[in-house]
Amino acid sequence: MAEDGTQADLVLGVVMGFVFGVIMFFWIWDRGITRRQKVGILFGIGFNLMMGMMRIQSRPYPVPEHGAVGSGKYGQHHP
Repeated sequence: MAEDGTQADLVLGVVMGFVFGVIMFFWIWDRGITRRQKVGILFGIGFNLMMGMMRIQSRPYPVPEHGAVGSGKYGQHHP
């Protein structure tokens, strides 16, 4: 069983999980990694996913150009 590790292992795990994302999920089963580093990797992956979702949700909706179909008062443009 892997040892507990230090706080530096936890920070390193968070950074690795955030930078490399879901790829690091497969690294968790390595027996040479400390428990704190594994927990840090999980936190980093979760933070990465959360930031990605926030970035997607903060995108503005595309605005149709003037005269484009569907840009009229009721969704249809009439000349």
